[in-house]
Amino acid sequence: MKRILHLILLLLSFQQLASAQFKVLAESPAFNEPEEGFARLLLLKNGNTVLTHIHREQKEGIEVQIYNKEHALIAVKHIVARPGGNYDHESVNGIFEINGDITLLITAVIEKKPALFRMIINATTGELTKMEKITEAGKQKIDRNHPLSNPFLVRKDPLSDYYAVAISRNKDESEDYEQIEVILYNKQHAENSRASYKAAGNKYSLLQLHDMVVYNGGTVGIIGYGDYHNDATNRREGHLVLMKLEKNEHTLMLTEPGIMKGYQIDGSIIRHNPVTGKLVLLGCALTEDEVEPKAKKNAGEKQENLTYLGFGAFANATTMNIENTFDVYPQEASEASQKLYKSQDHPYLGMPQNLYLNADGGFSVVYEILAAVSVSYNTLPQQTEIHTVLLSDVAVSTFNRDGAMKTSALIPKEQVLSPSWLKPFYHSRRDNTGNELLGGDQFKSFCYLNSGNKNYILLNDTERNIRELKYGKKITIMGVGKCDAFYYPIDEKNSLPDRQFLFENEKKSVKLAAFTISDYDQVNNIYVTMQIENGGGKKNTRIIWMQP
Repeated sequence: MKRILHLILLLLSFQQLASAQFKVLAESPAFNEPEEGFARLLLLKNGNTVLTHIHREQKEGIEVQIYNKEHALIAVKHIVARPGGNYDHESVNGIFEINGDITLLITAVIEKKPALFRMIINATTGELTKMEKITEAGKQKIDRNHPLSNPFLVRKDPLSDYYAVAISRNKDESEDYEQIEVILYNKQHAENSRASYKAAGNKYSLLQLHDMVVYNGGTVGIIGYGDYHNDATNRREGHLVLMKLEKNEHTLMLTEPGIMKGYQIDGSIIRHNPVTGKLVLLGCALTEDEVEPKAKKNAGEKQENLTYLGFGAFANATTMNIENTFDVYPQEASEASQKLYKSQDHPYLGMPQNLYLNADGGFSVVYEILAAVSVSYNTLPQQTEIHTVLLSDVAVSTFNRDGAMKTSALIPKEQVLSPSWLKPFYHSRRDNTGNELLGGDQFKSFCYLNSGNKNYILLNDTERNIRELKYGKKITIMGVGKCDAFYYPIDEKNSLPDRQFLFENEKKSVKLAAFTISDYDQVNNIYVTMQIENGGGKKNTRIIWMQP
């Protein structure tokens, strides 16, 4: 009887494990892995799937693969025509579906002058329908140590085909310059509204554009930071700023919310919650700014020791006034960190990186620890700096619609990106863009998936870390050649969830996923990613459709 009971319990455990696995719906035939440039997978409303690969060099053009809703390949197109110039970091500002077609917004740097081009591609044939330059900005100093500071921000309304482009300008462009310009487009790509902002008396010496949201079928909301010199106190001061542009209007309204005064705001994001009708703001404020040499292992190495304070707030979507604030610190994840690393001196120090709205009006915030290191080399006749970013532990917090935190969880990891210039809220900024493919770094970072009542963190890691983490240790991921794809179920029961293989685990090979270019259809609960299988001296790359 005991043996029968043990067998029943074993079968039940196996069934529970099997039910937790992602279900593979289909796999594409193998193809050559895109290893440079920029890429994105897109699930269309008609059920088709598109893989767009933009090569870094102009002469290589753009590759488009289109699969129908039965996951069969129906079109492969090589587009030779492409905006001029070679591409830098964050050059593909947007890839999304507009009016049944694929729309690309690309920054091309021509003679060190960024210009924004729009390309419209037929989502059935892959043919280029139209390409045009829609705006440009002033010249920049761009070299190995000074990557492109992209002046363009593109955001689409998730509930309509309206989208907006914001341009950030600097004083070097002209004496009578407009600091921020915003253009709203409809589904025919026709300009609906255009407005610009210049502070009276050039109040802001620096007006940073952090994030933008399009909501209510054509209203544009912007969050940023304004920096200026206060003559009365003879010191520099700054304010969080909110801006709004209404559909069919040509005035950009600016307000200064009365929160986080006196802080330098290095990053912030804005979302519109359709359930509550409110704007949700999330940001990080610099509380200490020191750059000190690391314990001297290598000459010329320095690490940025920046202390940040995360903050959250709700704003009225009409008046842009702050209604109330909420605490964003993931306390349960911090306690899990102390437990995992067996030290009370190991609280969680990550900052918010993205925010996801849930169907019930609540929302989830994901956090990550970022540490930047730069190493200087004397390479005559000039000095060269290599910028590296360490991506460490992730945390996830869930909130109700009023901003009360319900739970938080810790996901331990450690990955190195080099070269890299990632900044606060990089994870949010890459939403709906073409992600860079560079030296395997596209397999690092992480992905958050909110599929109704089931939420997940997905990432690539070495299987060896399953054992190492039991002892509070981690293997730092430099290269991904021996990594597999894993997922962590996020729920209210466990602040330190266990990982599971995303794909079937085979000892003779490893299977990665390009999470940074993936897409998810929440309505039909379909997740699509690109899988790379390494084993036996062979590499196979496929598109995988899955159901969480």
